[in-house]
Amino acid sequence: MLTPMAKRMVKSAFLMANIQVALGISTLLYLVPVPLAALHQAGSVALLTTMIHLLISLRRPAAAARLWRQANLTKTAGNTRA
Repeated sequence: MLTPMAKRMVKSAFLMANIQVALGISTLLYLVPVPLAALHQAGSVALLTTMIHLLISLRRPAAAARLWRQANLTKTAGNTRA
């Protein structure tokens, strides 16, 4: 099961990959015009950024982060009782 953010990032990564392929093919078909080639390069940065966000959304927190969060939740719950 994926979180809603992870599902959204998977769709975004798939969309960016398709856009990047289309830009690459059109850049070659039109004999590498500079504006289209620059757009293809910008698309690669966008694809890389999307993939990094996807990996972050799929990452599970480490045990130390879970313990820290649990301790803060316990501390917060203790403050509200007082």
